[in-house]
Amino acid sequence: MPTNGDSGLVALDVAAHAGANTAHATANLNMLNEVDIVILDGTGAFGAHPFPPSMTIKLGTMLRFIDQDSTTPHRIHSNGGTGFPHQASDMFQGQEYDVTPGDTATVYYFYCHDHGETVGNTHLTVE
Repeated sequence: MPTNGDSGLVALDVAAHAGANTAHATANLNMLNEVDIVILDGTGAFGAHPFPPSMTIKLGTMLRFIDQDSTTPHRIHSNGGTGFPHQASDMFQGQEYDVTPGDTATVYYFYCHDHGETVGNTHLTVE
């Protein structure tokens, strides 16, 4: 799901054809109003973070930073703004930092405080 898509219940209707055979199925999928940003194991050893240069999310979307890195801690630096404070302390492997930016007038800016803004930073727009 794109980061600026709508959350909620989505009904799927699928048909598959293989030769003379046809299969049909329906399913419901509940889309969460969140974006997971995973810091993979070993990221801190190289300093290259998986943050996109820019992203757009809908108002009310939660960003969940998940630290899977066993090599070094990480702390999310933010320029502030409603709902997205600078992370107060380092997170270690298995921890997460959840924020819900709440201002459509602010262009948020974040990166890993511990590794510097030159190794992956994001301009975040909230619609």
